[in-house]
Amino acid sequence: MSSSIIRPRYGGSKVRSGCVTCKARRVKCDEGRPTCQRCFKAKRTCEGYAPPPSASTSGGGLRKFIVYLASAPVDGLSLLPGITTRQQRSFNFFRLRTAAELAGPFGADLWSTILLRTAHDESCIFNAVVALGALHENFGYSRDAHETHSDYALTHYQKAIQRITTLRDTDLTLHTDILLMMCIVFSAFDSLRGQYKASLMHIASGIKILVEADKRLGGLKDGSLQKDIFLPIFVRMENQITDVGQTSAVVNTTRLIQPPILSIPRAFKSIDEAQITYDSSLSYIWNMLARTEKLPATPPLQPENHEYEGLAKWLDPLDPAHEKFDYFTCQTPPIHGTSMPERFSSWCAAFDASDFPPSHPAVQILQTNRAMLSLLFGADTTKGEMLWDSYLPQFQSLLDYVESSPLSGYRNSPGQKYAPPTFHYHLGLLTPLYFVCTRCRDPLTRRRALRLIENCNRKEGIWDTLVCTRLSKQVMEVEEGAAIEAMSRSSMCSKPGGWVVERAEQIPEDCRVSECIMKFGAEREGLVRYRRGGVWYVVDDG
Repeated sequence: MSSSIIRPRYGGSKVRSGCVTCKARRVKCDEGRPTCQRCFKAKRTCEGYAPPPSASTSGGGLRKFIVYLASAPVDGLSLLPGITTRQQRSFNFFRLRTAAELAGPFGADLWSTILLRTAHDESCIFNAVVALGALHENFGYSRDAHETHSDYALTHYQKAIQRITTLRDTDLTLHTDILLMMCIVFSAFDSLRGQYKASLMHIASGIKILVEADKRLGGLKDGSLQKDIFLPIFVRMENQITDVGQTSAVVNTTRLIQPPILSIPRAFKSIDEAQITYDSSLSYIWNMLARTEKLPATPPLQPENHEYEGLAKWLDPLDPAHEKFDYFTCQTPPIHGTSMPERFSSWCAAFDASDFPPSHPAVQILQTNRAMLSLLFGADTTKGEMLWDSYLPQFQSLLDYVESSPLSGYRNSPGQKYAPPTFHYHLGLLTPLYFVCTRCRDPLTRRRALRLIENCNRKEGIWDTLVCTRLSKQVMEVEEGAAIEAMSRSSMCSKPGGWVVERAEQIPEDCRVSECIMKFGAEREGLVRYRRGGVWYVVDDG
């Protein structure tokens, strides 16, 4: 009978530290938090750090670290020990609903992964996530964000602010990533409750922190969260601030981000790459404009309908006396050897060559925004506002794109009185719809766009349905009111039932609004400023 031979096991004990992903791959982990660099550079999902098997073998000093992924939810209220049931409920709501809704159809590791992991180690992030989750849960039961309130959410919001103060008192340079996360979450929180100016200031703070980090480090490092995650988000939000005319609210910080001029490939590998390159190109446009404009401070606000004499020349971006230019037709020497229309054409060619499913919501959003930029680049804005009348088919086509998107809320169930509110933090539909409302003067098409805005019930960063509707209606009422007054003056007799605008050409150039912005106040009030006939007007929208 042969005896079995027991071979001795050589080597030391197994390494029990490191993230779950690295241990499964049998590679050495650098144990970075919230994401280990090996997983981040390999573009793998870092699954976090498993708790020790027992207190007797762990040495008693390790902190339990559990990871939540929005794409693979874990049930149960005992996953976060030491917190209340109410806190767990709000945290779970953020994990299961808020993160997915904010990310939308685009990939967004910040919402679905990074924030959730960091919340287990940093109390300020945990409080901020609980606050946003609690507020967002209330938002789902409201018709709009202005009905959204939660004392519980505000309590955790204030706790997060207090703990940030403690964080700042330790070592700011080591906590830049956490501060940037807080700026983004706070901006979303204040936007959700209708505090637009506060939301803008959080974005401005994040931009300032990112710019300071860039200067301190001599450039953001490749593979870092600051460059790969935070920079694209703040570029996108900075673009939106400029889109909606809110640069004066953050005048000392906005347009300071200088994203790299990304090369445009023959075809995009992913929808996220197409979005990031689109945002970079749009930022390139605004930065080119900012380099050539030397605008004075915002003029003092006056009572309703007060005329600013001579202000048109003072603020006109086409004024040759200030060496400005029409950035839509790019009548200046190109920067980096490529004019803006050429760069946009390259983006369109790459987008067309990409193998994207046409019905994907993110593709439909990009198509809609592409249609808007195509109109802007194709129009010679030096010819005034009347030129837009010839683009009616393009406006209608843009609205077709929006109506075909499931994100528009266009097709509600028959018994549904209003679309449920949605909250997003990505490129969206409101800016193109607002563009149609303010540039298309055909009364039927304009009202079709306005109905889409009212029906979609969306928040997109600092944009939302309510603000977009107010500005769109303001422009329409001002223009059509001035046109009707002009028709009444020019006619020898009155029209039965009163004069109405039936065609775009009935609104002459001097009745058309060339620019309209809302200046947000400390609370929810605002002032609407619009320019018509070369003169600025102010309307109290409080």
